[in-house]
This record gives sequence, structure tokens and C-alpha cells, in this order.
Amino acid sequence: MVEKQSGCNPSSSTLRATCEVDYPYFPFRIPVDYVLVSRTDNLSRQYHRTLFEKAARKEGLIINHEYAGPICFTLISTPFQRLCREAEKLQLSFPLKDCPVNPAAPACCITLSNAFITDDTVDYISAPFTRRHGDLFLNYTNEKLFFTSAQRCELTHE
Repeated sequence: MVEKQSGCNPSSSTLRATCEVDYPYFPFRIPVDYVLVSRTDNLSRQYHRTLFEKAARKEGLIINHEYAGPICFTLISTPFQRLCREAEKLQLSFPLKDCPVNPAAPACCITLSNAFITDDTVDYISAPFTRRHGDLFLNYTNEKLFFTSAQRCELTHE
């Protein structure tokens, strides 16, 4: 059983941090890629915010709002296909599937390498991403694992 932080009230309309493992923020569990914060009582920039949101929706971004008193959190999510299009445009490199690199050590270095702590993670050969050859990239079929949260944020910002 997971305990909530003190003062956590999921039924509250205010945005609060939670330590629940499966916090159902969006009904379909869409990841939040970017957050904009503004004050609802500042009407001088409301027109520009509305124009921005309209243009962002036209580009295919998903926009939701959460309110905490006079503060508005604009939560922006980017669909996977849009992220792929931006990654291809920026020529980001991703690891290729089934191409692990296992460096071979010379026989004279085996005893020497046992004395040091080494990185045991498997390295991969990377290549610039293209949507046409997406199935060649590691984790391309899993939309949640293909992009890191930092990459999602950067691509959404672009």
C-alpha cells in the first residue's frame, strides 16, 4: 500500500504533489511534456496566451489547464508522431535495434580490468532518426520508452 504525503487530497481542485505510484493525472495517462505558468488575474496578456494556445493546438499539441488559486498551469503534451517529426527535423541520433557493441579486451588486459570497476551497460550504435526507418531503432514500438522526458521537453519546445 502506498501512503500519501501529508495534506494530499486527490479530490481537491488544486494542483498538489503526490507520492502515489499510479497518479491518474490525465484519463488516458498522457505525459506532460511542458508546463507554462501564468496568473489568471493578469488580463493584459490573456489575448496573447489565447493566440499561442490556438496556434499550438493547430500544430497538434494537446493543451490542458489546472488552476491553483490565481495561478494557471498550462500543461502541454505532444503526440508521439509529432515528436518523431521534430526528432527527424533536428536529426537526433537514437540507438539502433539489434546492434549492441561489445568491445573485446586483449587477453593481457583481462586481469587488469578485474581490478577496476567498469561500466557494464551495453552500448549501441546510433544513427540519425528517420520516420521511414523507425522500426530499426531501439524501443520505437514503445512510445513511452523511445523518448526520454528531457528529449520530449526539448522537442515540444521546438
